[in-house]
Amino acid sequence: KNKLMRSCRRAEFQAINTKMMDIEVDEDLHSSCQGDIAVFCTSVSSGAVKRCLRLHLEVLSSECQKAEFAELTQQLDDARVNPVIVASCAAEAKQFCNHIQVGGGRIIACLHQHRFMKDMGAACRSAITSAYDTKAKMMHTIAMHSAPACRKDATRLCSDLDASPSMRDLHI
Repeated sequence: KNKLMRSCRRAEFQAINTKMMDIEVDEDLHSSCQGDIAVFCTSVSSGAVKRCLRLHLEVLSSECQKAEFAELTQQLDDARVNPVIVASCAAEAKQFCNHIQVGGGRIIACLHQHRFMKDMGAACRSAITSAYDTKAKMMHTIAMHSAPACRKDATRLCSDLDASPSMRDLHI
């Protein structure tokens, strides 16, 4: 019984990871971003489309931005469904965060808190910093495009995003 549950959970995470890595499998994101993919990402392989979309966040349609934001939020909420963090931070998660309950963004927050430890690998540090930077940039972009009432505050409070996209002390 327990073995079946464990294998079922493993299969569920494999399906989620496949969806997170391949735009063709992620029907929601693909349909929300189809026009943006045609404009910005036609020259990249299908495996690189998601990265391409993240590189063009500020100019994506609002529908695509919202879909990207939802996916990134899911990836920051559960490190197991973030393919870059899974690939880059397995040893660090085990070393620094083994005692932390999975979900709710706790593993990524733990990795973020330990990012300057000498045993933190450069690839993991980069993946964690990049995830936080991307979410901050997305929040800024969405505020600028979908909430006119917040534009002045977003410009005033987030002006450093354009000049310095590295917000290492942001706690999301």
